[in-house]
Amino acid sequence: MRFDLSPSRIFVLGASAALAVGFSLAASAQGILKKPPQQGVLWGGEIVFVDDGTCPSGQIKMVIGAGRPKNEIILDTTPKDTSKCIVRPPPS
Repeated sequence: MRFDLSPSRIFVLGASAALAVGFSLAASAQGILKKPPQQGVLWGGEIVFVDDGTCPSGQIKMVIGAGRPKNEIILDTTPKDTSKCIVRPPPS
């Protein structure tokens, strides 16, 4: 079986590979925070991991952003970020 490797296909394959590597490096470079971000900083659904000592041994805090209001003013009625302790994954 022979593949047609035209210049446009080579470009698309190369760009796809570069994006995949870039996204994986960005995800691994995120790291673990020492304190949770302030309310309203995270976008809706954004997840960060925090090791601030509030979870039991062997667990880490996962914080899920609630989003920001369109005018970006934080009020008492603004949805709050949620957090829960999850099992810490083994080091890679």
